[in-house]
Amino acid sequence: MKSSLKLVDCIIEVHDARIPLSGRNPLFQETLGLKPHLLVLNKMDLADLTEQQKIMQRLEGEGLKNVIFTNCLKDENVKQIIPMVTELMGSSPRYHRGENLEYCIMVIGVPNVGKSSLINSLRRQHLRKGKAARWVASLGSPEL
Repeated sequence: MKSSLKLVDCIIEVHDARIPLSGRNPLFQETLGLKPHLLVLNKMDLADLTEQQKIMQRLEGEGLKNVIFTNCLKDENVKQIIPMVTELMGSSPRYHRGENLEYCIMVIGVPNVGKSSLINSLRRQHLRKGKAARWVASLGSPEL
């Protein structure tokens, strides 16, 4: 992951909304450095969101200002991701590449948080295409 970060314009970290304040890999933030970063709290349909405002305040206190709650299986709130990522990259002068309109986005997260579901949902929403990532049960990870 570290070697690929040089080519990446923005990081999308997917995490389980049922455990928004725990379970994240603490090394992610150190590794990411100054790259624009979006935290996607997936599986919001399974989470208790009565404390959503407190969760957002706590995450903001930890330096995470760009957070979206999603349910990738039903494409809830997924349409907000691309505009937010575009804004993050555009407002980050360090990574501004005016001559090149293509961007590279890295999707990261611990196992079973919905990384493949997010990628597939983005494809459905923005490209009108089917699955890009299919599940490989024996490995327990997406195959792209």
